[in-house]
Amino acid sequence: GGILRPEVELAACMGIQTFQRAGEIARWYVDQGYGTLKTKAGADPQEDLEMVRGVRDAVGDRLQLRIDPNRAYSPTQAAELARQLEPYGLQYFEQPIPAEPLEDAVWLRQQTSTPIALNESVVDPASVWEILRRGAAEFLLPDTHIAGGIGPCLKIGQLGAAAGVPCIMHCGHDLGPKTAAMVHLAAACEAYSLANDSTYYGLVEDITVKPLVIHRGRIRVPDQPGLGVDGDPEKIHKYAISEVTQA
Repeated sequence: GGILRPEVELAACMGIQTFQRAGEIARWYVDQGYGTLKTKAGADPQEDLEMVRGVRDAVGDRLQLRIDPNRAYSPTQAAELARQLEPYGLQYFEQPIPAEPLEDAVWLRQQTSTPIALNESVVDPASVWEILRRGAAEFLLPDTHIAGGIGPCLKIGQLGAAAGVPCIMHCGHDLGPKTAAMVHLAAACEAYSLANDSTYYGLVEDITVKPLVIHRGRIRVPDQPGLGVDGDPEKIHKYAISEVTQA
């Protein structure tokens, strides 16, 4: 038990951008102290390639670079783009294809030297066991709210560590409590030693009494009881949703 590291490195996140804008944003993140950038992708393979080129032309290798098309491409499209991305030294190419069948991810890994990461395919420890057994990914990105909480994500990390496959906590515009859970987990499990996804820095306001503090792309592990954050009743009431409607 206990923590392995007193602070956790975070990856900055960026939406789909043009060549020029990608470079501008990448330079800003470097100035803020970040060492890893994750970008959304998937609208068009050539636009993805130009965006990656924009980042690399602007900051070189000062940022580890990840791109995430969110299952946008077919296996053949993903393989072609992955090969085109090889000269740009991505840390990984995240879930470019649908989560199933898993055999497609196995095939994709055989087509390129660009490392393949899986997120939507990672739903619980059992799914991770199958991914590892079949060699379908070089990186794993679980979500606490998908996998079942801190315990299952810790188990996923233990499986990844045993197989030599790094794990990265995935994010979804999380508020303080979920971000704190991710930080505790990443600090306590060797598999989560790389920069973990977070958009917490972009929040206008949190629902906690005191917001978590990010400095130079890192966040210290809270040392208060529980997750180390307290909810602010007034803020929770302010942002509460009484019903969900669908268009």
